[in-house]
This record gives sequence, structure tokens and C-alpha cells, in this order.
Amino acid sequence: MVSIFLEQLHKKKNLLVKGCLERFRDFIYIADVINCFMQTLDDPVTYGKSYNVGTGIKTTVRSLIENMIEIYGTDCGNIPIEIVHGTLGDQFGIFADITKINNETGWAPATSLNVGLTKMVSWIKKSDPCQYRK
Repeated sequence: MVSIFLEQLHKKKNLLVKGCLERFRDFIYIADVINCFMQTLDDPVTYGKSYNVGTGIKTTVRSLIENMIEIYGTDCGNIPIEIVHGTLGDQFGIFADITKINNETGWAPATSLNVGLTKMVSWIKKSDPCQYRK
């Protein structure tokens, strides 16, 4: 969802939202997932167990889009949001319960949504030298 909306902002397309703006997800930065994996890989406490890996925070689609527009900056605040029917079978909302992994290993995500979005926006702007030359 983040990468799709970020591409639409970058290309100044309408933001196409499938389903309502109040749906929610748990958005975790990939470096936090990798850090979790590396921290727990050789930990005997985790052998044979399953864990939820996420932030444990509900973020609505509306909030995600508002944060992305604010972080992206420029004139993307004028990009229209187009809401269409959701994808068949898509859940209204889901987020992780990270209590078990936190209690058993001490792991918790380190990157907030805004920090992760800022890193992604910075990366996409740097990856397009034609649009963002200094």
C-alpha cells in the first residue's frame, strides 16, 4: 500500500484507494523486520515458535495518506484522492499483537511510521535524478 501510494504521489497521479479510508493496517519498516529476524535467529527461546512481527499499531489508510502527503511535500497536497470499491476478500483491518515476541525476546520495532515514510520518500526522490536535480 505504501509503495503504491508513494509511486502515485511521485508521478503526481490521483491517489487510488481501494476501499474506505478508515480501513487499517500495521505498517512496519523493513529494517525492523530484518533486525527482528537477526535478533531471534539463534535464540533458543524462539525455537519452534511462531511470532507476530509488526508494530502493534493500527494506522488507518486516511492517516497513512495524510502523513505521506505531509512528508512528500511539494504540491502533492492538490492530488485528488479517488476511492473505489475494495478488493474482494480484503480485510477491513489487521494489526499485529507483538506481546509474545516482546515478552520472550525483548524485541520491539525501532522505526516509527513517519521516520520510515521519510526514509522512503528520500530514497524515491534520490532515485529520480531528472526530477530532483539540485
